[in-house]
Amino acid sequence: MSRVGEIGRLPRSPCVLTWMLRCRHWLARVEAISIIGKMSSRGDQRAVTAIMGTVNDEHASVRAKSVYVLSLLASLEDMEVVALLIDRIDDEDPYVRKELVNALNIIARKNDVRSVLDICTYMDSPRDEVRTTAIHCLRAAVKPGFRVAIVEACARLESPSNAIKMNALASLPLIAKKGDRVAIVEVTNRLQHPLPPVRSVALQALNLVANKGDRFALAAVGNVMEHPDYEVRRAAAQGIQLLCYPGDLAAIQV
Repeated sequence: MSRVGEIGRLPRSPCVLTWMLRCRHWLARVEAISIIGKMSSRGDQRAVTAIMGTVNDEHASVRAKSVYVLSLLASLEDMEVVALLIDRIDDEDPYVRKELVNALNIIARKNDVRSVLDICTYMDSPRDEVRTTAIHCLRAAVKPGFRVAIVEACARLESPSNAIKMNALASLPLIAKKGDRVAIVEVTNRLQHPLPPVRSVALQALNLVANKGDRFALAAVGNVMEHPDYEVRRAAAQGIQLLCYPGDLAAIQV
Protein backbone atom coordinates (compact mmCIF):
# COMPACT_ATOMS: atom_id res chain seq x y z
CA MET A 1 0.00 0.00 0.00
CA SER A 2 1.41 3.38 -0.93
CA ARG A 3 2.15 5.91 1.76
CA VAL A 4 -0.66 8.43 2.35
CA GLY A 5 0.62 11.82 1.37
CA GLU A 6 -0.98 15.21 1.44
CA ILE A 7 -4.68 15.41 0.69
CA GLY A 8 -3.87 17.24 -2.53
CA ARG A 9 -2.52 13.92 -3.93
CA LEU A 10 -5.72 11.96 -3.25
CA PRO A 11 -7.45 12.52 -6.61
CA ARG A 12 -4.29 11.49 -8.51
CA SER A 13 -3.66 8.10 -6.93
CA PRO A 14 -5.65 5.47 -4.98
CA CYS A 15 -5.06 5.54 -1.24
CA VAL A 16 -6.51 4.23 1.96
CA LEU A 17 -8.52 7.39 2.67
CA THR A 18 -10.48 7.36 -0.57
CA TRP A 19 -11.17 3.68 0.02
CA MET A 20 -12.34 4.41 3.56
CA LEU A 21 -14.74 7.09 2.32
CA ARG A 22 -16.49 4.38 0.30
CA CYS A 23 -16.18 1.69 2.96
CA ARG A 24 -19.38 -0.12 3.97
CA HIS A 25 -18.77 0.44 7.67
CA TRP A 26 -19.84 3.92 8.76
CA LEU A 27 -17.09 4.15 11.41
CA ALA A 28 -14.45 3.85 8.70
CA ARG A 29 -16.10 6.66 6.74
CA VAL A 30 -16.20 8.87 9.85
CA GLU A 31 -12.52 8.13 10.53
CA ALA A 32 -11.55 8.98 6.94
CA ILE A 33 -13.36 12.33 7.12
CA SER A 34 -11.69 13.09 10.44
CA ILE A 35 -8.23 12.30 9.08
CA ILE A 36 -8.79 14.42 5.98
CA GLY A 37 -9.85 17.28 8.23
CA LYS A 38 -6.66 17.03 10.27
CA MET A 39 -4.40 16.78 7.20
CA SER A 40 -5.90 19.75 5.37
CA SER A 41 -6.37 23.47 5.82
CA ARG A 42 -9.14 25.92 4.96
CA GLY A 43 -9.51 26.43 1.24
CA ASP A 44 -8.13 23.02 0.22
CA GLN A 45 -10.60 22.39 -2.60
CA ARG A 46 -9.55 18.79 -3.17
CA ALA A 47 -10.34 17.93 0.44
CA VAL A 48 -13.59 19.87 0.35
CA THR A 49 -14.70 18.09 -2.82
CA ALA A 50 -13.91 14.69 -1.30
CA ILE A 51 -15.96 15.43 1.81
CA MET A 52 -18.89 17.04 0.02
CA GLY A 53 -19.75 13.61 -1.35
CA THR A 54 -20.44 12.35 2.19
CA VAL A 55 -22.88 15.08 3.29
CA ASN A 56 -25.76 12.93 2.04
CA ASP A 57 -24.43 9.70 3.55
CA GLU A 58 -27.01 7.20 4.79
CA HIS A 59 -25.57 7.28 8.34
CA ALA A 60 -26.21 10.34 10.52
CA SER A 61 -22.80 10.22 12.22
CA VAL A 62 -21.07 10.41 8.83
CA ARG A 63 -23.25 13.35 7.77
CA ALA A 64 -22.59 15.18 11.03
CA LYS A 65 -18.83 14.67 10.79
CA SER A 66 -18.73 15.78 7.15
CA VAL A 67 -20.68 18.96 7.92
CA TYR A 68 -18.37 19.72 10.85
CA VAL A 69 -15.20 19.20 8.80
CA LEU A 70 -16.59 21.28 5.93
CA SER A 71 -17.04 24.13 8.40
CA LEU A 72 -13.30 23.90 9.04
CA LEU A 73 -12.08 23.44 5.46
CA ALA A 74 -14.48 25.20 3.09
CA SER A 75 -13.49 28.63 1.92
CA LEU A 76 -15.47 31.40 3.55
CA GLU A 77 -18.52 32.23 1.42
CA ASP A 78 -18.13 29.05 -0.67
CA MET A 79 -21.65 29.17 -2.12
CA GLU A 80 -21.54 25.62 -3.49
CA VAL A 81 -20.92 24.25 -0.01
CA VAL A 82 -23.48 26.63 1.51
CA ALA A 83 -26.15 25.44 -0.94
CA LEU A 84 -25.30 21.82 -0.15
CA LEU A 85 -25.69 22.47 3.57
CA ILE A 86 -28.98 24.33 3.17
CA ASP A 87 -30.37 21.28 1.35
CA ARG A 88 -29.86 19.29 4.58
CA ILE A 89 -31.90 21.58 6.86
CA ASP A 90 -34.63 18.95 6.96
CA ASP A 91 -32.20 16.21 8.04
CA GLU A 92 -33.87 13.75 10.39
CA ASP A 93 -30.97 13.80 12.87
CA PRO A 94 -30.84 16.66 15.43
CA TYR A 95 -27.05 16.57 15.72
CA VAL A 96 -26.66 16.97 11.96
CA ARG A 97 -29.02 19.95 12.04
CA LYS A 98 -27.02 21.48 14.90
CA GLU A 99 -23.78 21.12 12.93
CA LEU A 100 -25.48 22.72 9.91
CA VAL A 101 -26.32 25.84 11.89
CA ASN A 102 -22.75 26.07 13.21
CA ALA A 103 -21.28 25.57 9.73
CA LEU A 104 -23.48 28.19 8.11
CA ASN A 105 -22.62 30.63 10.86
CA ILE A 106 -18.96 30.23 9.88
CA ILE A 107 -18.94 30.05 6.09
CA ALA A 108 -22.23 31.54 4.79
CA ARG A 109 -22.10 34.83 2.92
CA LYS A 110 -24.16 37.24 4.99
CA ASN A 111 -27.30 38.64 3.33
CA ASP A 112 -27.06 36.50 0.21
CA VAL A 113 -30.57 36.69 -1.25
CA ARG A 114 -30.54 33.22 -2.85
CA SER A 115 -29.43 31.55 0.38
CA VAL A 116 -31.99 33.45 2.45
CA LEU A 117 -34.85 32.51 0.12
CA ASP A 118 -33.77 28.86 0.11
CA ILE A 119 -33.60 28.78 3.89
CA CYS A 120 -37.01 30.42 4.23
CA THR A 121 -38.68 27.65 2.24
CA TYR A 122 -37.99 25.37 5.20
CA MET A 123 -39.96 27.71 7.47
CA ASP A 124 -43.04 26.23 5.76
CA SER A 125 -42.16 22.67 6.77
CA PRO A 126 -44.81 20.66 8.64
CA ARG A 127 -42.05 19.50 11.02
CA ASP A 128 -41.44 21.80 13.98
CA GLU A 129 -37.78 20.80 14.34
CA VAL A 130 -37.11 21.70 10.69
CA ARG A 131 -38.77 25.10 11.05
CA THR A 132 -36.71 25.76 14.19
CA THR A 133 -33.51 24.79 12.39
CA ALA A 134 -34.44 27.07 9.50
CA ILE A 135 -34.85 29.99 11.92
CA HIS A 136 -31.37 29.44 13.36
CA CYS A 137 -29.89 29.01 9.87
CA LEU A 138 -31.57 32.25 8.84
CA ARG A 139 -30.01 34.02 11.78
CA ALA A 140 -26.61 32.59 10.77
CA ALA A 141 -27.03 33.75 7.17
CA VAL A 142 -28.06 37.38 7.71
CA LYS A 143 -27.12 40.50 9.57
CA PRO A 144 -29.95 42.00 11.66
CA GLY A 145 -32.11 44.29 9.54
CA PHE A 146 -31.74 42.47 6.21
CA ARG A 147 -34.94 43.39 4.37
CA VAL A 148 -35.42 40.15 2.41
CA ALA A 149 -35.30 38.03 5.58
CA ILE A 150 -37.70 40.31 7.44
CA VAL A 151 -40.21 40.39 4.57
CA GLU A 152 -40.09 36.60 4.22
CA ALA A 153 -40.60 36.04 7.96
CA CYS A 154 -43.47 38.54 8.15
CA ALA A 155 -45.18 36.95 5.15
CA ARG A 156 -45.44 33.76 7.19
CA LEU A 157 -47.39 35.58 9.89
CA GLU A 158 -50.29 35.10 7.46
CA SER A 159 -49.87 31.33 7.23
CA PRO A 160 -53.00 29.24 7.86
CA SER A 161 -50.82 27.08 10.11
CA ASN A 162 -50.60 28.42 13.66
CA ALA A 163 -47.31 26.58 14.16
CA ILE A 164 -45.74 28.33 11.15
CA LYS A 165 -47.03 31.70 12.37
CA MET A 166 -45.46 31.10 15.80
CA ASN A 167 -42.13 30.11 14.28
CA ALA A 168 -42.16 33.22 12.09
CA LEU A 169 -42.90 35.27 15.19
CA ALA A 170 -39.97 33.66 17.01
CA SER A 171 -37.62 34.52 14.13
CA LEU A 172 -38.26 38.27 14.20
CA PRO A 173 -36.12 39.17 17.25
CA LEU A 174 -33.25 37.21 15.68
CA ILE A 175 -33.25 39.05 12.35
CA ALA A 176 -34.58 42.52 13.24
CA LYS A 177 -33.45 44.89 15.95
CA LYS A 178 -35.99 46.74 18.06
CA GLY A 179 -37.13 49.79 16.15
CA ASP A 180 -36.35 48.35 12.71
CA ARG A 181 -38.56 50.35 10.35
CA VAL A 182 -38.94 47.63 7.74
CA ALA A 183 -40.11 45.19 10.41
CA ILE A 184 -42.49 47.76 11.92
CA VAL A 185 -44.11 48.51 8.55
CA GLU A 186 -44.40 44.81 7.62
CA VAL A 187 -45.96 43.92 10.97
CA THR A 188 -48.28 46.94 11.02
CA ASN A 189 -49.58 46.00 7.58
CA ARG A 190 -50.74 42.68 9.07
CA LEU A 191 -52.96 44.55 11.53
CA GLN A 192 -55.20 45.20 8.53
CA HIS A 193 -55.53 41.51 7.65
CA PRO A 194 -59.15 40.26 7.44
CA LEU A 195 -58.45 37.20 9.63
CA PRO A 196 -58.38 37.69 13.44
CA PRO A 197 -55.55 35.13 14.06
CA VAL A 198 -53.25 37.11 11.75
CA ARG A 199 -54.09 40.42 13.45
CA SER A 200 -53.49 38.76 16.82
CA VAL A 201 -50.03 37.46 15.90
CA ALA A 202 -49.23 40.84 14.32
CA LEU A 203 -49.88 42.49 17.68
CA GLN A 204 -47.46 40.07 19.31
CA ALA A 205 -44.92 40.79 16.59
CA LEU A 206 -45.33 44.54 17.06
CA ASN A 207 -44.36 44.11 20.69
CA LEU A 208 -41.17 42.34 19.54
CA VAL A 209 -40.00 44.78 16.86
CA ALA A 210 -40.97 48.17 18.35
CA ASN A 211 -39.92 49.91 21.53
CA LYS A 212 -42.44 51.57 23.80
CA GLY A 213 -42.85 55.18 22.80
CA ASP A 214 -41.42 54.57 19.31
CA ARG A 215 -42.86 57.51 17.34
CA PHE A 216 -42.45 55.80 13.96
CA ALA A 217 -44.30 52.71 15.19
CA LEU A 218 -47.05 54.82 16.77
CA ALA A 219 -47.52 56.74 13.51
CA ALA A 220 -47.62 53.50 11.48
CA VAL A 221 -50.25 52.00 13.78
CA GLY A 222 -52.13 55.32 13.85
CA ASN A 223 -52.58 55.16 10.07
CA VAL A 224 -54.41 51.85 10.51
CA MET A 225 -56.90 53.55 12.85
CA GLU A 226 -58.62 54.98 9.76
CA HIS A 227 -59.40 51.53 8.33
CA PRO A 228 -63.13 51.03 7.58
CA ASP A 229 -63.24 47.65 9.36
CA TYR A 230 -64.01 47.98 13.08
CA GLU A 231 -61.98 44.88 14.00
CA VAL A 232 -58.92 46.27 12.25
CA ARG A 233 -59.32 49.60 14.08
CA ARG A 234 -59.66 47.65 17.31
CA ALA A 235 -56.40 45.79 16.62
CA ALA A 236 -54.70 49.13 15.89
CA ALA A 237 -55.97 50.54 19.18
CA GLN A 238 -54.52 47.52 20.98
CA GLY A 239 -51.24 48.14 19.17
CA ILE A 240 -51.14 51.74 20.40
CA GLN A 241 -51.87 50.50 23.89
CA LEU A 242 -48.86 48.18 23.63
CA LEU A 243 -46.56 50.95 22.41
CA CYS A 244 -47.43 53.97 24.52
CA TYR A 245 -46.54 54.92 28.07
CA PRO A 246 -49.33 56.01 30.41
CA GLY A 247 -50.03 59.68 29.80
CA ASP A 248 -48.12 59.75 26.50
CA LEU A 249 -49.67 62.81 24.81
CA ALA A 250 -48.30 61.91 21.37
CA ALA A 251 -50.04 58.55 21.55
CA ILE A 252 -53.30 60.19 22.68
CA GLN A 253 -53.13 62.54 19.69
CA VAL A 254 -52.76 59.56 17.36
